[in-house]
Amino acid sequence: SETHPIDRWRSRPARGDDHLFGYIAGARPGLFDWSDGRLGVLICFEAIYPSLSRDLALQGATAIVNLSNDGWYRGSGGPEQHLGQVVFRAIETGLPLIRSTTTGISAVISPSGEVVARLEEGERGVLRVSVPAPRREPTLYVRHGDVHAKGSALLLCVTAAFALVRSRREGAGESWLEEPLATSSR
Repeated sequence: SETHPIDRWRSRPARGDDHLFGYIAGARPGLFDWSDGRLGVLICFEAIYPSLSRDLALQGATAIVNLSNDGWYRGSGGPEQHLGQVVFRAIETGLPLIRSTTTGISAVISPSGEVVARLEEGERGVLRVSVPAPRREPTLYVRHGDVHAKGSALLLCVTAAFALVRSRREGAGESWLEEPLATSSR
């Protein structure tokens, strides 16, 4: 089922199918058997969450399908940004991604992030293309999740704390705020 990424922080009233708190979480990832393996399904905004595509890969998906309606983005950069997000999901999981939209950009994306085929925003048609094979081995992200991002954040915090302590020791009470401001004399 679909979730909206900012429902709990929005203050504007809901309109149309973009209604506030109108979605509930599913019990498990959606996987469907097909002739070449298992399709993992991401509905609309779910494609912006890396952990959901990782869950599909861990459950045995061999390709990901993203179904979406980007109608409310019409005339903005939203459809291109939404497509950009699913390119990252393909790279992170090492799985091909098939994006089918009613009004946005439909595309087939290889596990390396290459857009193999594409229908532009508002363009009607059918993409006839072989779906690329998934990577043979799980990606680093599928194996370890957000460990790299969390480790980088921790390293940043430790480095910032070290720099703050060091600057206070070296300054020993001196502060750039206490220096007299230069004044011009005429």
